[in-house]
Parts: sequence; structure tokens; C-alpha cells
Amino acid sequence: MNSFWQSLSYPLVFSVYPVLFLYSVNIGQMRFFDALVPAMASLTVAIAALMLLNRLLKNKEHAELLVSSFFFMFYAYGAFDEMLRGMFDNVAVRTFWLPAGWAAAWLASVVAIISSKSQNNAVTQFLNVVALVLLIFLTGNIISFHVTESGRRPVSSNNPASVAIPKNNPQVRLPDIYYLILDGYARNDVLKDVYDYDNSSFTSFLTDKGFYVASAAYANYAQTYLSLASSMNFTYLDHLTAEYAKINSAQPLIEMISNNQLFADLKKNGYVTMAFSSGYSGTELHNADIFQSRSLLSREFLNILINSTFLVALKFSFLDTTVTQADIHRERIIDTIDSFGATTLPASPVAVFAHIACPHPPFVFGPAGEKLVLQDRFDFNDGSHWGADFKKYRRQYKDQLIYLNSLVERAITRLTADSSRHRIIVLQSDHGPGSNLHWQSPEKTDLRERMAIFNAIYFEDRDYRELYANITPVNTFRVVFNRLFKADMPLLADKSYFSRWWGRYQFIDVTDKLN
Repeated sequence: MNSFWQSLSYPLVFSVYPVLFLYSVNIGQMRFFDALVPAMASLTVAIAALMLLNRLLKNKEHAELLVSSFFFMFYAYGAFDEMLRGMFDNVAVRTFWLPAGWAAAWLASVVAIISSKSQNNAVTQFLNVVALVLLIFLTGNIISFHVTESGRRPVSSNNPASVAIPKNNPQVRLPDIYYLILDGYARNDVLKDVYDYDNSSFTSFLTDKGFYVASAAYANYAQTYLSLASSMNFTYLDHLTAEYAKINSAQPLIEMISNNQLFADLKKNGYVTMAFSSGYSGTELHNADIFQSRSLLSREFLNILINSTFLVALKFSFLDTTVTQADIHRERIIDTIDSFGATTLPASPVAVFAHIACPHPPFVFGPAGEKLVLQDRFDFNDGSHWGADFKKYRRQYKDQLIYLNSLVERAITRLTADSSRHRIIVLQSDHGPGSNLHWQSPEKTDLRERMAIFNAIYFEDRDYRELYANITPVNTFRVVFNRLFKADMPLLADKSYFSRWWGRYQFIDVTDKLN
């Protein structure tokens, strides 16, 4: 038994446990590959450090304790920093003194371990037991998820039957369909009243290009996953409430987005599906025929992981992960939008989906596209998760939106100028911004700011008789399919639901309040 405990090297477990634990608590919402890469990197560092310290110190127990203390210092810092964020508003305290004190405490532990003369066999056995218990619980959580969730793959209720091209016109030339989500883009009246910005030049540009802009549109839901699960399946999500009311996992919604009715119907009718990386795990359609991804970095899992480590405290000119994450995020947004109308497409009609995490936080663009330096962490927090400085939020949101407009105008100009292919373009936000969004309190939230959305649709023939000013996303592709395939899909009542962050399936009907 003693030889077993001695052979079980707890530092190796401690090196990968934080990564795999983060994956396990987000299982079903993030891809295992995103966790595998940092886990393997962490394990490699642990093995190399153990080999090196064993050779230098000639003491296996000391080497194991030193490696373990390093990984504890490295991975526990983020939680410690998060706990103290509300206590220290002074930037210098949080960006210098706090990490300096943390590093000093770790160095003191290093000195104590190296100078220790006592035998550490009992400590080693105890920590091996701890490592084994952690592995058992971690493995059990992952197995439990797959056992309990494998039979719980929600399918969207109230969906119409799959549509088909009319048999009497098999040679119909189908248009490419672009479904472009500008995350958190506000409606014009909200921009004017709340953000003191007149966006009429942008909407005038779109109407000049032939778009219909729904001037009184609202979101069906207040969160991205809820909104896209609804719009991409042409249905409301009431059927999820009974089964998931006490479960906050976004996994059922991600399943609905990944295996959405929109792409399924279009593929059956000869479309090639194309999707773009957003850096936001649940909206990346890896099962599309063509998936465009330009970077393995600055992905949602990696961003969360970095924010939990000591890396978030490093603010050197040569090493600042916040700067690197923001740079990759900027490049992803620019490259994605610049691809529209500039990418060589297959001969078959193409259905394109892109979730563009902009003008939603993080705020990384100035009004002319200049880089903004993030003083704190890089993350996608919005509303009350973002912070309390609503004036800063509104100023930076407006600046980012101004630059986004210029990117979108450039892309729309290319798309509408190309007469070689027919196109339908849906340019839509999933929800509004969140300068006055209180996630757990709809009573304190500015519901109009959060629910009033930008919604513009382009048909080449400019026949917009089926559209109307307050159309919501649940009806968007009902209208499109009725026009394209004569599908005769009935339009649903346009309703809006608020959901608290904790309790996302407990839908609160706010339609009457908005109207």
C-alpha cells in the first residue's frame, strides 16, 4: 500500500485538476478540446519541473511540494483576486501590491520547503490521498453528466415541419442567406435616449441599400443563448421550463443552437452551411459544412481559465495576457466581418451564420478603431456583472458601436454590389445593451434598453409586405421561409421574456411592460 501512495505523484494531479474542474463545471457548454490543450500544457510543465528539481535538490519530497505550491499559487490567485475586488477600488493596490504580496507569500513557502530537514513521507501520502479523492469526484461528475444528460437532448417544440422547394419549380435559383448577429446592438431610439447617440446615418445607409429596418423590434429573450435557441428554431422556449426550471445550465440551449432547425431545413434543400468562430463556445457551429476559425486563443474557456490564474496579474510590456486576448478579439471581429462578400463561395447556395460579439463588452475599440487598453480582466461580462460605472459603459459602448458601423457598412456594400449571387441578409441583435441591467432584478432593470433590438432584413426584390415594425426574431425565418419556399408557416405572437442570470428558464413575460 505504501508503494502505491509513493508512486501516485500528487503534483501531476494538482497541475491539471484546476483545468479539468473548470471544464467539469461547464461541461455541456464548452468543448473538451478547449480544456485539453491547457491541461496538457500544465501537465508538461509539472513533469519538466519535477525532473529538474529532483536533479537539483536530490530530494523527491521537496521537489513535489515545490511544484505543488507553484500550481496552487498559479491557479488560486484568480479566486483570491476576485474575492478582494470589491474591497480595493485603488488600481495600484489590485495591479501591484496584491500580486506582489501573493508572490512574496509563495516565495516564503519555497524557502520554508527547501530549508525543511524533516521527512515528508506522511505529507506525501496525505496529499496523494487528497489527489486521488479529487480525481474520483472529478471523474464522477463527468460520468454523471453523460449518464443523466444523454437522454435529455431537448428538441424545439411547436416547430413547423421541414420545408421543401416546390416540386413544380425545381430549377429555382436559391439565394445565399446571411444570418449575422451583432451582439447587444441597441435600437435607434434607445441609442438616442440612453446613449445620447443619433444612429440614423447607419440605418439610412441600410435603407438606401434596400434593407427593411424594423423600427420597433424587441428581443424575445434577454440572454444570447436563449435568444439564438429561439430564433434559429423559430419557436419559443416554454417547453424547457418544466424540465430545466431548477437547472441553470445552458447546455440544453447550446444543443438547440448547434442542431438548429434553420440549418437542418436549409441543408435538406441543397444549402451548404457556413459558420464563423465567435470566441464564445455555445454559438460556434462546428458541425457546419464550412467552419471558419482563425485562432485557438482567446476562446471562452481559455479566457475564463486565464482570469483564474496569476497570469491575469502580469502587466509587463512583454507579457500581458489581457492585451493579447483583446488583440485576438479585435482581429476576430474585423476578419469575420471583412469576410462577408470577400470569401470565395461554393457554387451551391450558402447559409452563413456569424455571431459577432460586438458592440457587446469587452470594449476593445475606440470610435475610429483605435485599440483600447483594458485596465482589468478580459471577459464578456455585461450588465451588473460588468460593474457599476454606467457612464463609462455607455461611453465605451457608443464608441465601439460607431466603429462597428463602419465595418458593417463596408461589408454590406460588398454584398449588395455583387450581382453574381442572390442574397437574403438578416442583420440582427440578440438583445440590447446592459448599462442598466440588473441580472437578478427585472424591477431594477431598464427593460427597454435590454429588450429593444436592432433588426434589419434585406430581400433583393424589396418586397417587405410580410414584415412589420415590431417583428421579433422568432418570426424572422418564418417570414423568410414563407417567401423562399412557400412554406405557409404561421407567424407567432411577438412576445418578450426576461430571465434572471440564476434562473434562466423561469421566463418573466415583460411584453406588456415594453408596449
